[in-house]
Amino acid sequence: MSNFNRDSMNAWAIQGIIIPLDDLIEKYAPNTMKFLEEDPLRRVNLLAGDPPQIYAMPSCNECLHCYVDSGIMYYYYPFQKTLGLSEPKTIDEFTDNLRAIRDGDPNGNGKNDEIPMLVRKGQENNLFNIIANCYFPMGTTHPYGMTIIDDEPVFQWMNPKAKEVFKYIKMLYDEGLINKDFISLEDTDPIADGDIDIVGWQLGGHNDAIWKKYSGTGRWPMAVAIPAFKGPEGIGYSPYKGTYERSSPAVLITDKCKYPEVVVRLVDWMYELEPTLNGYIGPQGECWDWPDEGAVGLNGEPALYKILVNYGTQRVNSGWDQANPSLRTAAFRLGEQATDMDIIQDFYSNRTIEKAKEVAQLGSFNEINNYECAKVRLTTRLPDEYNVPPVIYTMEESQRIAEIRAVVDPFISQARVEFITGERDIEADWDDYIRELERMGLPEYLEIQKAALARMYPDRFKN
Repeated sequence: MSNFNRDSMNAWAIQGIIIPLDDLIEKYAPNTMKFLEEDPLRRVNLLAGDPPQIYAMPSCNECLHCYVDSGIMYYYYPFQKTLGLSEPKTIDEFTDNLRAIRDGDPNGNGKNDEIPMLVRKGQENNLFNIIANCYFPMGTTHPYGMTIIDDEPVFQWMNPKAKEVFKYIKMLYDEGLINKDFISLEDTDPIADGDIDIVGWQLGGHNDAIWKKYSGTGRWPMAVAIPAFKGPEGIGYSPYKGTYERSSPAVLITDKCKYPEVVVRLVDWMYELEPTLNGYIGPQGECWDWPDEGAVGLNGEPALYKILVNYGTQRVNSGWDQANPSLRTAAFRLGEQATDMDIIQDFYSNRTIEKAKEVAQLGSFNEINNYECAKVRLTTRLPDEYNVPPVIYTMEESQRIAEIRAVVDPFISQARVEFITGERDIEADWDDYIRELERMGLPEYLEIQKAALARMYPDRFKN
């Protein structure tokens, strides 16, 4: 039970290490059947083997902020208000905004100690994804920026325009508009929880990636999401992975299991509302409860449940913290009881730290705020045509891809940082960078991808 890599699942299916579940699900799993019948795309990521069959019980989390979490930027509202700044619409306006924070002393302590944009370890991909989509459309669900362009998969990190992305981020680095330790910075608590505001912009799927919910400062509700910037050619997309990420493989059953029907029935029971909520956030009565009489959900329909504490502030180990198999569909997430909406709307109309501290204590604020932040990013979302559909590889293809990625993944991660820090020259060393990727096997990887797409989607892709 985990969040399984689909390539590994496919290899185990081909070898007979795990068993197909189609018949067991149909006979013993009514919740799973209903879930799969509601949306055919939910089945795709559960398929493996030859011929393709379902080899996994699903997990699902249809949250908007999850679908755009590889590319959300938030500004810290008090800094923007103090400096009289407008929300940037272009990448040049964004650059000017960062410079104003660097030079304008928005925290008012008489020092230039502000970090215009804080990037911590593990967020480098988000930074590259956000800036790249200002220069060309780029998917974020596959390695190396693999994107469908004119019905052909391409690696956008080999695109000559990627040089412009590296140049821009290098400029941020050279001018001190991002922190110099963005590759190694792990502990941001002293920065986020100190007495003095320091950070002007942050990255992350949630607006508490830097300003923590539990700190009590009231800062995390003051982080505001914005649509994608437009780049030099008028392109500006928000990375989006919701098209094919409707479910993920959560539970596999091996060929050694004596009672697979019991496993299927147990997991299907865990999809019920009460076990889902107990696992997600904690016990009934402490972390959630049944809705008030006549209450409506965030979607305007009758509410399914009421949250009593903001997710992330619940008692440690009171639940599974989302590790439980669950089907948290959009209907489930937006079925949360809408409480204190007048207080929350008043906060959005007039953001102050005092009001931020108040809404941070409201049980429904977390989901409402995540939804509102993600909705902003959806206005500039990457169109579906650019996202790569899921495929099933043969055993030989899976093995070869694993071999290629074992050398290419660390090389690209290192090369991108070296371009930014100046250890590699973006112009002079570009051709060597491309030749090295070719030598490591990326053209072969692309041919494997083309063949797999043609097998699964012959009406769209030609081999």
